Amino acid sequence: MSKRPNEKNERLKRRFLEYRKYAKRLSEKSLDREISALERFDIWNGRKDFKSFHIEQAMGFRSHLEVSKSTKGKPLAKSSMRAILSTLREFILWLTQQDGFRSKIKAADADYFNLSRRDEAEARAAPPRPAPSIPQAKHALGLMPSTTAHKKRDKAVFALLCLTGIRVAALASLKIKHVDMREKSVTQNPREVATKFGKSIDTFFAKDFAEAEKALAEWLTYLDQTALYGPDDPLFPATAIQASIRQGFTATGFHRNHWKSTEPIRKIVRQAFEAANLPNYGLMLDSSEPGLLRGDLCEWRLSWAAKRLAEAKAQGLKVILLLHHNPCALQMPVDTYRLEAPEKLLKVLHESGADIIQILAGHCHITTAGSWGGYPCATLSGNQHSVEPFLRGRIGQQDCYESPAQYAVIMSDGVNCAVHFQSYVNESTIMDPELFRLFSALLSRFRISNRA
Repeated sequence: MSKRPNEKNERLKRRFLEYRKYAKRLSEKSLDREISALERFDIWNGRKDFKSFHIEQAMGFRSHLEVSKSTKGKPLAKSSMRAILSTLREFILWLTQQDGFRSKIKAADADYFNLSRRDEAEARAAPPRPAPSIPQAKHALGLMPSTTAHKKRDKAVFALLCLTGIRVAALASLKIKHVDMREKSVTQNPREVATKFGKSIDTFFAKDFAEAEKALAEWLTYLDQTALYGPDDPLFPATAIQASIRQGFTATGFHRNHWKSTEPIRKIVRQAFEAANLPNYGLMLDSSEPGLLRGDLCEWRLSWAAKRLAEAKAQGLKVILLLHHNPCALQMPVDTYRLEAPEKLLKVLHESGADIIQILAGHCHITTAGSWGGYPCATLSGNQHSVEPFLRGRIGQQDCYESPAQYAVIMSDGVNCAVHFQSYVNESTIMDPELFRLFSALLSRFRISNRA
């Protein structure tokens, strides 16, 4: 168990982040990374007062990072190490200018938070990223339907990505006026478009991609003549969702505003490559189905899962299956909303012969652990609310209540597999470790007296 935060250190970290935000004009995303780096060092250093900083701590922390693992269990990337050390270097330089630290810490001490020259060069080298070829992109685009307004929009999203390679954050914030079909260009004005570092960028369409230009032009025509959108309206408006008792959540049109995140765009691309039976570059099994509160896995997704499981078996890999809708029956009223026809997925799992060591799902908002069809299966509560456990004999609807937000961490070493449920918004009081030592001593005396 890590020590409690040091109040003096926390104040300094807060002041440093304010300096980085207002004086150095860092974004919230960058600040999140910096506070994570500071916290990482603070925990490793045992929450010692920053006034006691010594260069040996910097050298020790760098050695610690060299043997650290990422969340995926792989050695920490040199680029990640460089970013962490860079934050700490800036922090130490800032400390040297603060009252009470000028005589204790020298500016040169910050230089110890540096990688070796070789590691620095590796960190700066851009890693190769998998990407589809032009024929693959054209094939996927050609299979995308455009029978409804939502499908027209999705196809136009994919088309514009093919034509420009624009960043998804910028694409999500584009307005109609930013696209010029005559000039075959996109103007990314940083005052209105979320460009990287607020740069002004003019992007021109790739050549020989008439299919993509046609899909984009059809969408613009729809917005202009059918939806009656104007130049300042979003190029890709967010989907309007309506809840109903019988059908659950259904798409009812569009909101005249931008998407709040880039995830809908990423989902459009993933599904396009799924439908084309092409590599999807990081796809996870998705059990959501538009218009259904219950989840479902279509025949194509089941087929895709079967292929991936066959690959895992051929390589001798153990499999952890993640999906949103719980396939196992919890024997409670919430089973009404579990995965539709779970036996279809169970058949795929059994026929694959893959070594499936854990299944984890959500949706039901209840923390459970058990088995499903012979496979270990667990569900977790949500980060919004929890559902009341409902044992047999009770009737009615299960109540929902506010509770600490929860996430799950799966830890596996190839032999053991454990699911840890963590309530990360928990106001419970940390118990004094001295109580456990006192209890242990009393228990030892009790055992001695019984033997006597």
